[in-house]
Amino acid sequence: MDKERTMRLHITPLAVAVGASLICAALPAFAGEFRTTDNPIRGQYIVVLKPQAASLAGESNRAEPVAVAAKAIASQHRASLVRSYDRVLRGFVVKANDNALAALLADPRVAYVEEDGIATLDTIQTGATWGIDRIDRRLLPLDTLYTYDTTGAGVHAYVIDSGLNVSHTEFTGRVGLGADFIGGGVNDCNGHGTHVAGTLGGTTYGVAKQVTLHPVRVFPCSGGSPWSTIIAGVNWVAANHISPAVVNMSLGGGGNSSVDAAVANLHNINGITVVVAAGNSNANACGFSPAREPVAITVGSVDNTDTRSWFSNYGSCLDLFAPGSAITSAWIGSNTATNTINGTSMAAPHVAGAAARYLQTYPAASPTAVWNAVYYAANIFGVTPSWPGVGNLGAGSPNVMLHYGSLNDGYNDGDPHIRTVNGLYYDFQTGGEFVALRGQGMEIQTRQRPVDSLPWVSVNTAVATRVGNHRVTWQPGTGVVPDPAGLQLRVDGVVTTIPAGGIDLGPGAKVTALGGNGISIHFPDGTRMTATANWWGNQNQWYMNVRAYDTMATDGIMGVLEQGEWLEPDFSDKWRVDRKTSLFDYAQDVDPGKFVSEPFPREKIPPMNPGNVELAKQVCARIKDEKLHKDCLFDVGTTGDPVFVEGAANEAALKQEIDAR
Repeated sequence: MDKERTMRLHITPLAVAVGASLICAALPAFAGEFRTTDNPIRGQYIVVLKPQAASLAGESNRAEPVAVAAKAIASQHRASLVRSYDRVLRGFVVKANDNALAALLADPRVAYVEEDGIATLDTIQTGATWGIDRIDRRLLPLDTLYTYDTTGAGVHAYVIDSGLNVSHTEFTGRVGLGADFIGGGVNDCNGHGTHVAGTLGGTTYGVAKQVTLHPVRVFPCSGGSPWSTIIAGVNWVAANHISPAVVNMSLGGGGNSSVDAAVANLHNINGITVVVAAGNSNANACGFSPAREPVAITVGSVDNTDTRSWFSNYGSCLDLFAPGSAITSAWIGSNTATNTINGTSMAAPHVAGAAARYLQTYPAASPTAVWNAVYYAANIFGVTPSWPGVGNLGAGSPNVMLHYGSLNDGYNDGDPHIRTVNGLYYDFQTGGEFVALRGQGMEIQTRQRPVDSLPWVSVNTAVATRVGNHRVTWQPGTGVVPDPAGLQLRVDGVVTTIPAGGIDLGPGAKVTALGGNGISIHFPDGTRMTATANWWGNQNQWYMNVRAYDTMATDGIMGVLEQGEWLEPDFSDKWRVDRKTSLFDYAQDVDPGKFVSEPFPREKIPPMNPGNVELAKQVCARIKDEKLHKDCLFDVGTTGDPVFVEGAANEAALKQEIDAR
C-alpha cells in the first residue's frame, strides 16, 4: 500500500505545560528521545531498546534476554516493570516517576521512551445485515443474497479486541487458542469483539464462514485499554500464530509510534496481513494509530447507499471503504444474541474476512499478495460505468470500496459462445483478434476466423497470453493458412514442447499440458486458463474453447460487461488488437489485419435446417451440462456438423474436474 503517512503527536495543553516543565527540569543534556501520545496514562511509559545485531525474527532464545534486560534496566533506574516484549518490539513497559524517567532516557541502551496512552474501540451504538450483501454486488440495489465460493476454511483469524462470546452459535467448533491480557479469560464482557468476530467469520453474519477465530483479549468490559496492553496482544500473535493468518484490529487512538512499529513488524517480519479500522472522528486518519501505519490495510466505513458514514475518518491513509453503518452481528448475553451497531470497527472485519477467503485459496500468499487481491477485486467498481463512486468520500480518500463475492469464471467457446466473468451470456460472431480477458499481470487474446463454407459462422482458432513478463501463444503456425499437423506452443516467440512437469514462468506462473488436446496456464494473479482444440476436418480449420477460472480480471470480451453492451456498434473494435498490442506470433508478411473480416457476417444467417436440428438433438443428448448442451444444439444445428459434440464433451469433463477442486 502506498500511503502518505503524517506522523502527528497529540498532547493536551495541560500535558504540554506540566509534562514538559517536569521532564526538562530533570533530564540531562544527553537525554534520549521522549515521545508523547494522546490520552496519556500518567507515570506509565513504553521503553524501546536500541536494535541489536540479531534480527527480530527467528531467535528461539530471544525472550529471556529481553526480559532479563528489561528487569535489570528497570531495577537500575528505580522503575516498576509491568511487562516486556520480545517479538514485535524489543522493549518493556514501566511505571516511573520523573527521576526514573530521566534516568531511562539517559540510558545508552534505550532508543526512545513513549508515554503509554489509552486506545478505544471504534464503535458507535445505534439502533440487518446488509454488509455481506453489498460486498458481492457491483451495483445497488441489494438483493438480500451473499454469493461466495470460499469460506476461509483452514485460515486463522486473530481478533485483537475485547474477547469473544465463545459459546455463541455463530462460532460453534471454530474457536481456536486465544490469549487474555486483562484477566478473567477470553470471554467477552463488552460485546465489541464478539460483534467484530461475527462479521469476520460468523456462520450467519460472517464474510468467511469457516475461518478459525482466535480471541486476543486486550480490552476490559469498559472498552478503554493502554497501548502497552494492545502491543502485548500483537506480540502474542507474532509468537503464537498459525499460518495462514490474518489479524483484525478494530481499535484506535491518537498517534502512537510504538503500536505502529508493532503492527509494522507483525506484517514485515512475521508475514501476517493486518487489517485496522480508520477511526470514528470524521477526521484525517493520518492522525490516528494504527490507522496511519502504511503496511496495515486501513478501512473506512460506508452506509447502505455507498456514502461515507458520517463518523468515518478519511484521507490518504485509508486504503478502501467497506460497510460499517447499521451492521448486525453476534453479541453477548446469550448464545444467540445479536446487535446492530455502527463504526469503522464494523467495516474492518469485512475486509479481514475477504483476506481470509483469499488465503484459503492461496495459503502461502504474502501480505502484499493478499492486499493486491483485495484491492483489485475492490477496484472492480472503478470499471463499472454506472457506479457513481463513494459519496462524500472525504479529502484524499481513495474511491475504492470492498467487493469480494466469488472469484469469477468465464469462457469463450467454439464459434464463440461467451460467458462473462460477471455471469452474462452472449454470442460473439466476428472476425479478428481480440482481448478476451485482461487483468493485473495477465492478458488473454483470442483469434476468430470465419468459416469459408458457412460465412455467417466464425470460430476461435488461436489463443495468445501475457503471463507475467512472458508471452505464450498456442496457434496453428504463424501464417494465415492453418496447419492441420497441429498447434504450436510458443514462449516468447520460440516453439516449445511442454515437459512432463510443465514450464515454470516465475512465481505463480506455469504452463502445463491438458490431456492430448489442450493446455493449462496459471497466471501470477491466481487466474487459471484452459484451452482445448479440435480439428474441424470438413472445413480444414481448428476450433478452440478457452476458459478462465478463479479470476479477478475485468477487461475484455469475457470481462465485466453490462447487459447488451456487446450490441453497441463499436463493441468489437473496442477490444480489437493491432500490431502494437497483439500478443500473437506472425510470419513476416502477416499482421492482425489479415484476420479482420468486415463486414461480418457476409451473408444473412439462414434458418436452421430441420435435418440439422434433428441431428443436433440426437448427438448432443449426451451433453448433460445445461449451458454446454444448449451451445451444442446451436453449433450442430447451425453447421450440420457433429464435430462440435466432441468439443462440448471435452469441456463438460473439464468443467467437472475444475468444479471438483
